[in-house]
Amino acid sequence: MPRALNPNATVELILPGDRKIDPPPTFVFKALTVSEEDQLALIYDAEFDKKSSLTKRVQEALEPFIVAYKNMGDRTPETEPLSRFINSAEAFDLANQLMSSGRLDLEAKKKSELQVSSAPVSSADLAPPQPAENNSKT
Repeated sequence: MPRALNPNATVELILPGDRKIDPPPTFVFKALTVSEEDQLALIYDAEFDKKSSLTKRVQEALEPFIVAYKNMGDRTPETEPLSRFINSAEAFDLANQLMSSGRLDLEAKKKSELQVSSAPVSSADLAPPQPAENNSKT
């Protein structure tokens, strides 16, 4: 479903080092549109902002998209920004996960391709569109 049709869509991300924790600490981000992915990707453009460090740019770039924290006690993005409790490596990991969250993983891609290739095709699907009849009398 296009993200524009579901503007409240979210993506739950777990840092690799936290995956074995039950339940794992989870970062809930707004699902990004292409323009928002571009905005986030600017953190890697060295010419974009020479006044701040790359680490600071990553943390600041993530802040507008964080919606909630799960399994992290009473923390909320409003009371405790990401930069207060994650390190720069974790910030980069979250940014990379978030930017690639809209892409299908290998299993989902295989399943999608399988559904398309096994879908029945009728001759009506293959026929060229017919011109509309003109019923007006002159």
